[in-house]
Amino acid sequence: MRKINARADSEPCPALAVATVLVLSQHEGVRRQLVVYLDRSPSLRVSGDLFSPEVILQVRPDVVVLDLSQIERGSLRRAIDASRHVGAGLVALASMRDLADERAVTGAGGLYRLKSAGADGLAEIVSQAAARHDSTSMPCRETSGPAPPQGDSRRSGRRQGRTERGLLTGCSKDR
Repeated sequence: MRKINARADSEPCPALAVATVLVLSQHEGVRRQLVVYLDRSPSLRVSGDLFSPEVILQVRPDVVVLDLSQIERGSLRRAIDASRHVGAGLVALASMRDLADERAVTGAGGLYRLKSAGADGLAEIVSQAAARHDSTSMPCRETSGPAPPQGDSRRSGRRQGRTERGLLTGCSKDR
């Protein structure tokens, strides 16, 4: 497996609540571009690898960004299960809309996005997914300052839109 880490020499500051992100893709070029793009965000520490549920369990990221290209439905289910097991948020990127995949991802509380939307806003989406799962799944994680009240829309993770235009689909579960 080829691992990519754009900032291997830097350690995150715990007080800044840096989210760890794992990009999984069978396409080295896509994986590398996503890692470099997302790693520009100071709130994200990003690495990449080939798809494997075992990698998710080993790395234990805050968010998994999963390229759905060349991933079978059974593999998607294993990725969802592994992400849930470690308490990671899931952002799935699809080349073409597949309603069954979309339902599997959003039904598990993840976000589904078409690649045709481009990378604009992806770092913010990943940060929101990390914040949402940080506030619900990882209570022992250090943060700077008190957590916002439960009704704070900035941390709810709810977004609605149309996947045809590259926006997120509605997330049916608020964790």
